[in-house]
Amino acid sequence: MTEQKKSVPVNTASLSQEEAIFFFGNLALPILLYALAFATFLFKNARGIGVFFFAVSSILLLKKTRKVYQKASSKSVLLLYCLSLAVGLSTFLTDNTAIIILNFIALFLLIVSILILSFANTTGWDFGDYLKEVFFTALLSVGYIGKPTSDMKAYLDREKNNEKSKTRYIILGILLSVPLVVILAALLSSADLVFARLLAKIFHFNAADVFLFLLLFFFGLYSAYCGIRYVADKDNDFEKVGELTERNALLMHSTTKTASPAFSYLTDKSYEAMEFVRSLREEGKRCYFTMDAGPNVKVLCLEEDLDQLVPLFEQDYRIIVSKTKDLSHED
Repeated sequence: MTEQKKSVPVNTASLSQEEAIFFFGNLALPILLYALAFATFLFKNARGIGVFFFAVSSILLLKKTRKVYQKASSKSVLLLYCLSLAVGLSTFLTDNTAIIILNFIALFLLIVSILILSFANTTGWDFGDYLKEVFFTALLSVGYIGKPTSDMKAYLDREKNNEKSKTRYIILGILLSVPLVVILAALLSSADLVFARLLAKIFHFNAADVFLFLLLFFFGLYSAYCGIRYVADKDNDFEKVGELTERNALLMHSTTKTASPAFSYLTDKSYEAMEFVRSLREEGKRCYFTMDAGPNVKVLCLEEDLDQLVPLFEQDYRIIVSKTKDLSHED
């Protein structure tokens, strides 16, 4: 087992690029679908049943995000899920404008709070700390407005030679083309009265409706992408290193299965140890696995957690404890 200290140098540029590729590859499509749902459910329907379905789609996206980042379930998050659904339903059941406005504010606070609970260490926080973090999350995530395009570029550069990713590109291309087609149709209809009348007969919409729908779509897209990306970026450095280390180790070993002839260094005991580490993490323990070119599993943890984790591993495994060198005082 090893300790990861903040004083140990980490290639932050490489880490940032890996995080961009991982985030886009796993969450770009769900966020795109969420933006489409956001625009569909709220389009001219800010006080109808669409608000409830907007709350449902927000919860589904948050659950997907937590699954991607392997965040364990908690009673606090489940409670906030239930409150979000209740607020969405209450909006549908009232015609009071003031209550509807308050409900939308409450939904925003609940959604951002779930994000914060998923990634931040909130031990010892009071209500003021949550409000402050919600405010800064909403404010500073605007600085991530360029992340969707830069993340996509990093992802496509990595995956351009990967045959397995072509289907995803096709789906992504179709979904990205939808708003572009709508924009083109809106421009043509504003310039050509005959074309506008033809579209109105076919689809029964006008330029103002198209603009409103697109505004909702892109607001949902960028607010979700930038907000989640910002909060995930603020995640604990050790957790980031641990997650990337696990993924890279598994990717390295997966290459042996496509070799000719195929082979593997890993044994049943190796997979058993990896599952044990995952199960500990689901219980809230901070530990991650990695491997070199061999069957032995290495476990990364913080020194402060050693006394708690060592006895758990010693029950079934022979372990060697080692620590990283503190480089904070070296040139």
